[in-house]
Amino acid sequence: MRAPRALPGRRPGRPGRAGRADAGMSLVELSVAMLITGVLLAAVAAVTIGTLKAARVVNVKVSTAADARIGMETVSRTLRTATVPTGVTSAVTTANTNAITFYSTINRANSLTVSGELIPTLIEYYYTGGCLMEAQTPARVVSTGVYAWDTGRVAKCVLRTTQAPTFSYYTSGSASTALTVPTGGLVAADRQSVQSVEVALTVTDANNTGVGGIPMDVRITLDNVVLKAGGTT
Repeated sequence: MRAPRALPGRRPGRPGRAGRADAGMSLVELSVAMLITGVLLAAVAAVTIGTLKAARVVNVKVSTAADARIGMETVSRTLRTATVPTGVTSAVTTANTNAITFYSTINRANSLTVSGELIPTLIEYYYTGGCLMEAQTPARVVSTGVYAWDTGRVAKCVLRTTQAPTFSYYTSGSASTALTVPTGGLVAADRQSVQSVEVALTVTDANNTGVGGIPMDVRITLDNVVLKAGGTT
């Protein structure tokens, strides 16, 4: 009986190339795999970038809100102790839309005391150089019962923000309509009638101006002024 003949191109006893497990990938298969991997990596990168951006916005807002609360508390606490000194007719000396100057007993440690009477410090709030500034000037005795606030002024930044504060002035703590502030500020007669001040702030991080600011506002009744005018608090 004759032995079977081997087919041309194949060695007897070995399978053909098509049957090998390590035959590898074709160029088309490799291209498709690379394309799918690239799409997945791009999607992961987009999600990661979006998550990091959202986290940064949250962190900026939290930090800005904390700064805003501290700054607002500083301003409101000082306004609450506004008072009318001896020999002066008004607690508020200048009243503009973005700045205010008034007398306050907030700085008791460094305030002048005469015959047991605490002479208040002159306080200024104004905006410059990206800061809400506070300046304090202690009283100086000129003569008996007469004082001046013209030396020893110290200024500091109490809040960094890209927007100036807004001050509104009311004739009482319950008044619903604010006084109209002219370009040069309230005149003396209107300043004498101020018994409540509203402070509005929109605090924005100067290093992250693309993140929306944190708005805050508070209205403070000047209790000492109200009492001196014969009212009740």
